[in-house]
Amino acid sequence: GPPESSRITLNGDWKFHWVPRPDQRPRDFFEPAFDVSGWATIPVPSNWEFEGYGHPVYRDEFYSFPANPPFIPHDDNPVGSYRHDFEIPPGWDGREIFINFDGVYSAFFVWVNGEYIGYSEGSRTPAEFRITEAVRSGPNVLAVQVYRWSDGSYLESQDFWRVSGIDRDVYLVSRPATYLRDFFARAELDDDYEDGRLRLTVKLANRGLGQAGRHEVIFQLRDPDGEWVWEEAEALEVDVPLNGEVEATASRDVPGPRHWTAETPSLYELEISVQGPTGAVTEIVTTRVGFRRVEIIDGILSLNGQPIVLRGVNRHEHDPERAHVVSEASMIEDIRLMKQLNINAVRAAHYPNVPRWYELTDEYGLYVVDEANIESHGMGFEPGVTLAGRPDWLAAHMDRTVRMVERDKNHASIIIWSLGNEAGDGENFDSTAAWIRARDPSRPILYEPSEERDNIDIVAPMYVRPYWLERYARSGAEKPFLLVEYAHAMGNSVGNLADYWAVIDAHPQLQGGFIWDWVDQAMLATDERGRRYWAYGGDFGPAGMRNDGNFLVNGLVSADRKPHPHAWEVKKVYQPVRVSWAEGVRGYVVVVENRRAFRDLSDLEGTWEFAINGGSFFTGLVPPLATPPGGRDTVALEGVPMFRLGPNTESVLNVVFRTREDAPLVPAGHTVAWDQLHITHTPPEVGPMPGGPLRTLEMPDAIQVSGDDFTLRFDRATGILASMRLGARELLLSGPAPNFWRAPTDNDYGSGLPVRSGVWRYAGRPPGRHLDSMTVATAPNGSPVTVTGHFSLRSIGARYTLSHEVHPDGTTAISAHLTNVDEDLPEMPRFGTILTLPADLEHVEWYGRGPHENYWDRRTGAAVGRHRARVSQLAHPYVRPQETGTRTDTRWVALTDHFGTGLIVTGLPTVSFSALPHTIEDLDAGERKAGRHWADLVPRDEVTLTVDYRQQGVGGDDSWGAVAHHEYTLWPREMGFRFLLRPLRPGEDPVVLARTVPDSAAADAVASRSLTLDHFGERNRVPHLARGRPVEVEPASSSRYSAAGDAGLVDGMRGSIDRRGGHWQGYHAYEITAVIDLGEGEAVEAVKVGFLQHPGSGVYWPRRVEVAVSGDGTGFG
Repeated sequence: GPPESSRITLNGDWKFHWVPRPDQRPRDFFEPAFDVSGWATIPVPSNWEFEGYGHPVYRDEFYSFPANPPFIPHDDNPVGSYRHDFEIPPGWDGREIFINFDGVYSAFFVWVNGEYIGYSEGSRTPAEFRITEAVRSGPNVLAVQVYRWSDGSYLESQDFWRVSGIDRDVYLVSRPATYLRDFFARAELDDDYEDGRLRLTVKLANRGLGQAGRHEVIFQLRDPDGEWVWEEAEALEVDVPLNGEVEATASRDVPGPRHWTAETPSLYELEISVQGPTGAVTEIVTTRVGFRRVEIIDGILSLNGQPIVLRGVNRHEHDPERAHVVSEASMIEDIRLMKQLNINAVRAAHYPNVPRWYELTDEYGLYVVDEANIESHGMGFEPGVTLAGRPDWLAAHMDRTVRMVERDKNHASIIIWSLGNEAGDGENFDSTAAWIRARDPSRPILYEPSEERDNIDIVAPMYVRPYWLERYARSGAEKPFLLVEYAHAMGNSVGNLADYWAVIDAHPQLQGGFIWDWVDQAMLATDERGRRYWAYGGDFGPAGMRNDGNFLVNGLVSADRKPHPHAWEVKKVYQPVRVSWAEGVRGYVVVVENRRAFRDLSDLEGTWEFAINGGSFFTGLVPPLATPPGGRDTVALEGVPMFRLGPNTESVLNVVFRTREDAPLVPAGHTVAWDQLHITHTPPEVGPMPGGPLRTLEMPDAIQVSGDDFTLRFDRATGILASMRLGARELLLSGPAPNFWRAPTDNDYGSGLPVRSGVWRYAGRPPGRHLDSMTVATAPNGSPVTVTGHFSLRSIGARYTLSHEVHPDGTTAISAHLTNVDEDLPEMPRFGTILTLPADLEHVEWYGRGPHENYWDRRTGAAVGRHRARVSQLAHPYVRPQETGTRTDTRWVALTDHFGTGLIVTGLPTVSFSALPHTIEDLDAGERKAGRHWADLVPRDEVTLTVDYRQQGVGGDDSWGAVAHHEYTLWPREMGFRFLLRPLRPGEDPVVLARTVPDSAAADAVASRSLTLDHFGERNRVPHLARGRPVEVEPASSSRYSAAGDAGLVDGMRGSIDRRGGHWQGYHAYEITAVIDLGEGEAVEAVKVGFLQHPGSGVYWPRRVEVAVSGDGTGFG
């Protein structure tokens, strides 16, 4: 752009007048004599709805007015009239003067000093007006009249706040009489990607002020170190006619330039100077360019000759207080967070962003898909209806496309053009694609509705499932594949992200995708009680105004840029380094994989940690690595201990890679990648629990079991444990009680789960739960005492048994068992129990996945370890209240008061838990989603603790119909689980307590233990414990067809294609070997092997099965 001395910003306070309909607008306000002293002031840029004028509206796809293109309503079309005084400096005399509006929503007229200047629409690209003859030295009067709706609004049906006004920069630009009208700098690489060439096309213009004739355009490059590239600049002579334009092109070689990539964003400074006929320099323009080459090679999107993978996100421009007005600081913060979350690509959804954004993505390194400001979603996509097929709308489509490309064509970070978003498909897009290819053949084109048509170069669907990706990769298609939108991050979401990437990583033609989306578009608001809260659609304006609720709250980060829990899942799945055990090698030998495309690993420092039961035991450094891009290194870790572990001891190897030095926006010591590799897990000690004799007291209303310092009381009316006291200290107010429900997530509402599975909402509570009987059984030696409740779950026709096996130290083994269940019932949101604890048991420590919340299908990014938090910190404040705070694969969790007294829950082997100051009912909006906010919640004076066998996945394929994947769904069947509930005395160590379990719990303590470790590494040969039997399988099962780990090999259960959660393991078409260690002294009488066949899903029986037995584990026969 021009030097700063030639540019004057007009941002600031302007006079403003607003009316709700055009016929009320001031007619002659543009006259300088018109008195605006009584008008209000408004900041420019701003959206007037958030300055107190009219109502902001959020719509996803529909228009805010009846669709009848090109007509718009005249009874509801607010108009904002702006006035602003400005001065022209004396030094601008004799120069061309322009006024630029970077963005105005949706259409506007301009006057200067009472003279009509022009009209523009297309709100996300600049409008530039020549005002040379209209202005004068000294004071000038600018008048702008903005209409909320125009015929252009039919192409601006994007999923964001529909708000109005001058919401981007306004500025004056002064240019010489003959000036550089445009330039196109192509920084290219040769076919060997070694040497570069700068091709520069310039356009000089003269508007009649004189100084025409022969001009010289001189250009020079500075390298990233600030040194001139050429000893002498390149000169280009141009003969400029008076009141005309002329275009010229020159090129020059650049030997061995540093390449621009998102990993290495090397930029060169291009300086273009113009000399007039007298030889005087009349103008100097500088910009930055990057040498890179984008192409499709054998169906693979490539940069500088290397295939690239886009680990991307969609981004709307959003500020939590100013809506569409984004600051440079906000943009830099977005890029900082993206880089630190391992995001390397961003789609400008769904319009060209402010110009400064692209300068920053050039500088810091992000791959950008630049998208035309075209979305006519509200018209639908049918061929006879969509505007994409109407010739009378071609000019509007072309205008927006041309303005985007011409504005942004010089940015290195833009590697793909997008024709628009969800605007149907037709001849208009054929034309815009053809124009782009003619103007800029250096970048490929994508557009989602085009599917695989010839007007696009990259197939880019949205919200397709992983199996669809695999089908495309195996189809022999010739075009690269990108998910232009996927993993809809609305509320508690982004489940099964790792499953998508397991498929993407397996096929080079699948080159990543863009998560929807980056930031919650919530607005900071204040309610009538003075509380600050996050507002969304429906929170503004009169009741009954059409809106789409919280459907715009689907970011990886909150509106104020705080990462949501699922952001850490994205960081883990997107990480550029992976670590796994080396195969067939003894000792601590790992394989380090560099997933980068252009940088080795020398900038990262690797450390390892040998952890026992979640605590760090030994640490060391990974030898320095320079693993090349896309390469692997096998590394022996020195100093990792080898010794015998105690009972119930789990050891893992944590490997972490951090930045060695500060880099732009990424500090030294920042964690880039980590992996957790399972080593071993010893069984617990089994034996009688310590303590004196138990005393049982049966009363009409209760059953009481007491020990030396504790008392448990069971309510005969409910069959539920009603109290656990340690001395005089009450530890438990109620529970465990059956629980099959969770507060529906946004994805649950989108899929209809609250209605479809509503039978489970009350299945575990009265009157749906009916106590049939209670029994008390005492072992012959007086311990343990078992109190069992037998229930009928009348709403679902099932039976439920809840038993409490009380031991002398207060350890109570809880066993929950669901039987006689109709397998045709809908999926259950969870299978677990719920307890209520005193509020002062607020200190939580757990050994399991954390520290952030995680779920069955979203736990890859949560490491197993020991974590601590307060109850108040465990809930994540989603904008709309919903299920929150769960932690999976928990070995034990302790809740204590300030003195260390409390409860500890020990999984047999693991549980999921949540501990919140809110009940499920507090978070549950009912069968239909309601417009509630986190600020509406009042913390209770108690703790709601859920202890679950499992909760179904949160899903995330989309938020309007997709359910959790089959493998993360709880299908109704007979099921049960066990855990230990113990009083925790001051000074007791949960790790020590977990080493010993009662005799009756021994089998459960080791059964399927390894199912909690299935994401720790990528080994083809993984030891498992299933029903007490060590199992080894080679190769690994297919994640696409696998349900519950290799326990499925010996679970003795039947399954079906629709209900394989917990059963069956699927393998691709190759031989597998499963070795089951039966231990000593067990005779084999028979081996039964079951297989599932479902040809429609590509599932078949094996051709041959061989069974062999060995006495020593080596000679099978």
